[in-house]
Amino acid sequence: MLLVGGSRDSIIPIEHTVAAHNLLPGSRLQIFEGAGHFPHAEQSTRFAELTHFLTDTRAAQSDLQSLRRRLQSSAGLHSPADVPVA
Repeated sequence: MLLVGGSRDSIIPIEHTVAAHNLLPGSRLQIFEGAGHFPHAEQSTRFAELTHFLTDTRAAQSDLQSLRRRLQSSAGLHSPADVPVA
C-alpha cells in the first residue's frame, strides 16, 4: 500500500498519514513537502514518478476485519459502530 500525503494538508493532517503507515506493515509512505490535500495535482511530476509502485509491488493480501481492528485500537475506537463509513 502506498500512502501519499502533503505536509501542509489541512484536511488530513500528515501525522494521521504517518500513523496509518506505522500501522500497516509493508506500506510505503511518500510525504510531499509543501503540498496540501492534493499532492497529485500540486506536484504532478513528482507524483507521476511514483507509478513504478504499481509494477514493483505485489498485490496486498488483506483481511479487512484484522485491518479494521488495528485501526480501531489505534484510534481508541471499540466497536464497528464507532467507525464512520463513507
